[in-house]
Amino acid sequence: IGAAAAAGILGVTKVKENVYFGHTKQSPDQMDVLECGYHDASPDPYAPFMKFVVFTPIAADIAAVYSGMSPPAGMQTIDTHVGTESSGWIRSWAGPGLSEAHIRFRTASNIFEVEVVGLHSADAATDAALRLAGNL
Repeated sequence: IGAAAAAGILGVTKVKENVYFGHTKQSPDQMDVLECGYHDASPDPYAPFMKFVVFTPIAADIAAVYSGMSPPAGMQTIDTHVGTESSGWIRSWAGPGLSEAHIRFRTASNIFEVEVVGLHSADAATDAALRLAGNL
């Protein structure tokens, strides 16, 4: 996903790419794990940001890997309907009146986790997370 699409999803005019660990390998089958993200270019410490992680398990492991990634306990769940299987949750964030939304979904060949943080309502965070998921 490019910077212009990320800015549109976050509802800001300009974003900067986040620095994450990039590419790693993870068990059970040395699957590739890629992490990317963007944040509002504003100096505001509560400015919105987003990230997504792509997991690439082998086909024989994808269902088991996905089922082992359960949502954190105590989160408010959201309807997602993304990919072949998905789950999502929202919660208040550390900033004043801000929310974050998470969606985890799988396709035939990959598992995706998306996170959008720092939006001014649970609905806005959920909508942004769904738009991000739809762009992957």
